[in-house]
Amino acid sequence: MIYPISFAPLQGFTLAIYREAHAEVFGGVDTYYSPFVRWERGSVRNRDLHDIDPKYNILEHARFVPQILPGNVDEFRSLMMVIVRLGYHEVDMNWGCPFPLLTKRHKGAGLLAVPDEAKRILNALSDYPDIRFSIKMRLGMTSFDEGIALATSLNEAPLYQITVHPRVGIQQYKGEADWDAFARFVDRCRHLLVYNGDIQSVENIEQLTGRFPTIAGVMIGRGLLSRPSLAAEYKTGKRWSEQQLREGVRRMHDIIYSYESSVCQGEVQLLSKMQCFWEYLSPQIDKRIFKRLTKCTKLKNYLEAAKDI
Repeated sequence: MIYPISFAPLQGFTLAIYREAHAEVFGGVDTYYSPFVRWERGSVRNRDLHDIDPKYNILEHARFVPQILPGNVDEFRSLMMVIVRLGYHEVDMNWGCPFPLLTKRHKGAGLLAVPDEAKRILNALSDYPDIRFSIKMRLGMTSFDEGIALATSLNEAPLYQITVHPRVGIQQYKGEADWDAFARFVDRCRHLLVYNGDIQSVENIEQLTGRFPTIAGVMIGRGLLSRPSLAAEYKTGKRWSEQQLREGVRRMHDIIYSYESSVCQGEVQLLSKMQCFWEYLSPQIDKRIFKRLTKCTKLKNYLEAAKDI
C-alpha cells in the first residue's frame, strides 16, 4: 500500500512559490499546507493573506490547505472569517508549534496546556458545517499525558483528520519522536490519523507504516526540505541519482529566483530570501559551494555559485 504524503508547513520556507516550484519539479506530495496564519493586533498580516490567496495556490496534482494558529476561541472565529471570505472549505489548525514566543501565549503546542480553551475551540467547529477541519498537534506541551487526555474531546469534535507529531512542545526539535507515545494516541483516537516527525528517508516511511498500518498518511517537513525528491522516490520506488537531484534543485531554485527577483526590493532583500532556500539542502550540496551560496554578500557572486550546483 502506498500512503498519501503531505508536506508539513515551515515558517519562512514553504511559502506559495516554494510549494508551486516543488510540485512542478519534484511532485509526489498529495497535500501542501501553508505556514500558519495568525491573528495579531486585530488583523491578519498582509503577507499571510497573500500566501493563502487562492489564486497563488492552484496546484495541478496536489491539494492545498491553509493552516491557522488560534490561541483562543475568539481568535479562532476571527481567523475563520478570513478563511470563509477567501472561499476555502478546508482548514488545518496548528496545535503543535513549539516556539516559546508563541507557546507562552497558549498558541501552537501551548494550547495543549490549557485544555479548557482547546475544548472551547473544538466546540466552535460545529458553527462551520461547510468547513472540513483538521488539526496538526504535538502530544502535549510538557507531557504526553496532556495530548492523550484530550483524545475524548477530539473524538467528539467534527474533525476530518489529526496529524500527530509525537514530541512535547518543550522539546522543540530535540530528542527523537516517540513512536510508543504515538501508539498510545492511535489506540484512543477515532479520527483518521497522519504521522509527522523525523521522517528522513523512504526506509523511515516503510518502517513507520509497517508498525502503524492503519494510519491515513505521512506528513514530512524537514525531510522534504533537505531531500525534495523524497516523496517522489517513495511513490515511484526509484531513488533519484545525485545528478537528477542536483538538476531538480537547480530548476526549483530558478523558479523561485525568477519570482523573488520580481517582488523583492533591492539586491540585499533578494539575496537574503534566496540564501534561505539552501538552509536545509546542505546534505545535497558540495560543502564549498554551499558555503559560497550562504556566505556571499553580493548577488553577482551568489548567482555564480548557484551555476555550480
